[in-house]
Amino acid sequence: MATGAEFLIADEPTSALDKTIGRQVLDVLKALVDERNLTILMITHDMDVVAYACSRASVLYAGMTVEEAETRALLASPKHPYTRALLGARPGRNTMGLRLEAIAGQPPRPDTELAGCPFAERCSVAMPVCAERATPRRNAFDRDWACHHEA
Repeated sequence: MATGAEFLIADEPTSALDKTIGRQVLDVLKALVDERNLTILMITHDMDVVAYACSRASVLYAGMTVEEAETRALLASPKHPYTRALLGARPGRNTMGLRLEAIAGQPPRPDTELAGCPFAERCSVAMPVCAERATPRRNAFDRDWACHHEA
């Protein structure tokens, strides 16, 4: 790592590693945050990595930030339907032998311009307005999400 860097982008830093080595990498990154006051943008699909290594988290869907909050709050009480679906689809300690929840449908094509929420067609609680109008940004208790539902 470059000496004196203040910002690091870590794109899937543990994806090709076993759990033990991945944890060691995360421990090094966390130590750099503490020792050098380093800011890290962690890009990952692994919510366990987020839970272990990140103080705040942003959830993106189709290029749009749908939710952002302190990590513990986001994991304990997600506000956006995609965040809830994403967390419901991940394997956990108590899911051995159980069928994981899948998110129905397909993500929108990257070249498609959408009038409303990009998750609307896959969302289990979508209303007609979700696909028709841009989603309002909601903010409460140091968290932000984009949804027509109050959550």
